[in-house]
Amino acid sequence: MLAKRSNRSNPEADADLLAEIAIHGWREDLANRFEQAFGDDIRRLIVLHLWKLGSIQYRFDPARAAETLKDRALELFQNTLSDTWIALLEGLVDTYWGSAGTGNAPKVPFLQYLTGVIRNLAVDNAKRLGLLPRESHGSLLRSLCRAKRDDSRRFHIARAKLQLRTNVEQELLSLLSEHFDELYVELHGVLEHFFEVFTPERCTEALQRGGRGALERLVRMYAEGAYRDGIGYVGSIAP
Repeated sequence: MLAKRSNRSNPEADADLLAEIAIHGWREDLANRFEQAFGDDIRRLIVLHLWKLGSIQYRFDPARAAETLKDRALELFQNTLSDTWIALLEGLVDTYWGSAGTGNAPKVPFLQYLTGVIRNLAVDNAKRLGLLPRESHGSLLRSLCRAKRDDSRRFHIARAKLQLRTNVEQELLSLLSEHFDELYVELHGVLEHFFEVFTPERCTEALQRGGRGALERLVRMYAEGAYRDGIGYVGSIAP
């Protein structure tokens, strides 16, 4: 079980802080306020994704990471925390605040926006450290397509979600950039629908020209309109 989440006590103050950072940059006082407002939640989000990856299987206090984690699991936590701060300092808050247009506050809560970034960083770092197997996109899709039994199909969908989600998310947002605000709010359900419904139905078609580029072809097919069926979709298969 993970350490208890903190409660966001003042969303208006948090929004004001993010707006100040977007306008003025990372002044020391703003950085200190950001750490006080979001630091614990960022570490908890990292822990959550490490737990989903199987690196943490017990109650865990992020403040005592160095005492609790060992070897590559600790390195994964530290690398992901460092990469998250690098992304923040390199303009992530600006990107988040600017996604709603001039003079408007984003509709997606900041931590919801940030959790996708952290998940992607955690998966990428886990692959670099050898904590996740490296397998080609075509091989993953081929295994899913060939699965006959329901339990086997669910297993391969879960694997595909874990290892391909980052690629699908980035490609889909790029292809549908003109619908970014609308799509991002519904992105979780859309991605769940892509893996659980669309991919099993169309992966054979995407693989007809070989495994290389099959995932990109599949996402392009999905972006042509099927993604709308994912709005409001609730998935049932955990990565």
